[in-house]
Order: sequence, then C-alpha cells, then structure tokens
Amino acid sequence: MIRYRLHFQRESRDEIDRRKKLAQLPIEKLPEESLEIPIEQIYRPGSALDMPIRPAWTYNMTKEQLEQQEQTYFNNYLEKIFENFQANDLSYFEMNLETWRQLWRTVEICDIILMIVDIRFAVSYFIR
Repeated sequence: MIRYRLHFQRESRDEIDRRKKLAQLPIEKLPEESLEIPIEQIYRPGSALDMPIRPAWTYNMTKEQLEQQEQTYFNNYLEKIFENFQANDLSYFEMNLETWRQLWRTVEICDIILMIVDIRFAVSYFIR
C-alpha cells in the first residue's frame, strides 16, 4: 500500500449502477422553505463526524510513541463513525491517517489557514 494514497470507502458495483440510474431521473425541485436549514441540523458538537483533532503530544515522546498514539486515536475515530453511521449514509471523507497527519502538522505551524468551500454548503465546512 502506498503510504500517502487517498483512502475512501469503496462502493460496490451494484451501488454504483444504482446511483447511475438514480442520476438519470429528473430533478425534483425542493419547496423554497426547504432551501435553508439551521446550522444545528448540520453541525452537532460532539458528533462522531467532528473533524479528527491531533492527540496531545510532547517533545519528550519518541517518534514511535507519537505515531502509535496517533494511530490508536485515528482507529478509534473511524470506529466511532462506523458504529454510528452506515457507510452509504456518509459522504466521502479521507480515511488515510497520513493525510490527517500532514494537515495536523501544517495547521500547527501556520498563522493563517485559507479555507475554500462550496458556497452552497459553506456552513458544513466550519467547525466550532
């Protein structure tokens, strides 16, 4: 396995075919009152879907200790998600710990983070 390869949940051929057929159906417009939803409906603090946060560490830890701690934390993070949600209820999200490690370390050393979001769902990108 390539260490930095992106990892996503694999869909079955049947699921892909089902979604292709669904994509060919006419789009049904939602009523106007359904176009806005409160942030509380999307973001629920303490949810299993919160962004994984790098576990606390110190400079006294060895590389192996730090990596093991991060691996344990991330495994627990993924287990919690899959205990609470079915795979087909989730959107794509990165399941490669190496990708998250890169993000954690980048955020730690940066003074400013620029976040580009899809404006249609902007509220779902922000964590409190």
